[in-house]
Amino acid sequence: DDQVLYYFSMHGVYVAASDRGYLVGFDGQFKDIYGDSWLSYDELRNDLAPCKAMHILLALDACHSGSFGIRNKSGPAAPAYDQEKDCATRVEKTMRFRGRQYCTSGNKDAKTPARSLFAQRFTEALRKGGDGLILRFDDLEYWLGKVESPKPESGTFVGHEPGGDFVFVRKNACALSAALPDRDGDGVPDAEDKCPDEYGTKAKMGCPEKGDAGPVADADFDGIPDERDGCPTEFGTARANGCPDRDNDGVPDKSDKCPDSAGEPQWQGCPDTDRDGIPDHEDQCPDQRGPAAANGCPPPDRDRDGVPDKADKCPDEAGETYLEGCPDTTNADPYRLIPVKGGAFTMGCTGEQKDCNDDEKPAHQVTLSDFYIGKYEVTQKQWQNVMSSNPSQFKNCDECPVENVSWNDVQAFLKKLNAGVPAGQNPYRLPTEAEWEYAARGGGGTALFGNGKNVADPNEMNFDASASHRTSYSIAGQFRQKTVPVGSL
Repeated sequence: DDQVLYYFSMHGVYVAASDRGYLVGFDGQFKDIYGDSWLSYDELRNDLAPCKAMHILLALDACHSGSFGIRNKSGPAAPAYDQEKDCATRVEKTMRFRGRQYCTSGNKDAKTPARSLFAQRFTEALRKGGDGLILRFDDLEYWLGKVESPKPESGTFVGHEPGGDFVFVRKNACALSAALPDRDGDGVPDAEDKCPDEYGTKAKMGCPEKGDAGPVADADFDGIPDERDGCPTEFGTARANGCPDRDNDGVPDKSDKCPDSAGEPQWQGCPDTDRDGIPDHEDQCPDQRGPAAANGCPPPDRDRDGVPDKADKCPDEAGETYLEGCPDTTNADPYRLIPVKGGAFTMGCTGEQKDCNDDEKPAHQVTLSDFYIGKYEVTQKQWQNVMSSNPSQFKNCDECPVENVSWNDVQAFLKKLNAGVPAGQNPYRLPTEAEWEYAARGGGGTALFGNGKNVADPNEMNFDASASHRTSYSIAGQFRQKTVPVGSL
């Protein structure tokens, strides 16, 4: 006679190509081509099959959760015990049949906000729903149906028997002393309750306490008392003063020009991904910085050397800023070594860093002599000129950095490269770990990233800048998913 409620609240994915839905736990990979780190709904059904409980209710509060099963559009027929007045008899009759029911926070295409209305209405149904004694599945459907967007769905799945119905029974509900209606579930029978639809206290004859630490009126169950709630009849967030705010940016949906993308109040709730002072909804190039005169797009720069074509004396040949966009022909070294002035710095996990590994601790002082280091990564063309092969995954880009190489591969490269170095010239080598960290930090500075800043900007660095990976020290933007020419960012 057991009943089991499974409630999942997490990320969800729907793959249209295979028409399959998945739950994604906190350790699930963001990009998982084969879904190995996700739990498919097919697997979930199989996992539930051995459960011997008479009734199972599966609640899925996740994006795309409607892909769990075929929606039960008509709703289950009312059980035969519907008109029974005796509480114990009603419970006993429903336990004669197996029940396998589910409800989801939306359909297979719907995204669920972080602060889900589904969860709030589910809780509200438990507190207020039913007849004060028993809450049936169709009662639960009624309360969930109050959510307008995304619209919850419900139905049955394999193993369900007609007449089987998951029921929530209040404690001692079937005892004679408790067999009195209590709609708001506050322990005060409706006949004695001055506020039968508001959770209250016996001392106040069923009405909520005012002005103390006891329960207060909160019609939309968003945790913000009605007296301080800007939208007392709509579930909202504290940041938006109790009003709905799907993207949780503090700008209420009703005044948010970008309600599904977290933004800034000064941009009416829209983001400014490239931080050029032009919000995305007005920016023709939202992932690239540019002036307002060009509608947020950068000036043309054909050779991508950072010098606009208008001021570039060599617009089709990548060059140096100090040479007005022309290459420095006085440097015959193809690896563009640049001098780094030595000095002392703190190496390892310093105070401003986050997410450090144990092998980066403790931080310690290191002093370095002057040295040279390549201005850019070794390119695929340079590697191929020496090794006659290209191990890179992202090929067909001579000026992109070579990748997919091991330490041993690099030693073989250096050995061949140094075989052609003139006598008396220092051989090429890898920088030491200390030299690399010193150079990457701009000569021993405290910047976290190679762009010389404490914020990773996708316009200046190549990394996964997807909104889902955004942190307090990164800017959301373009995720290129490939290497780019050296020096182009």
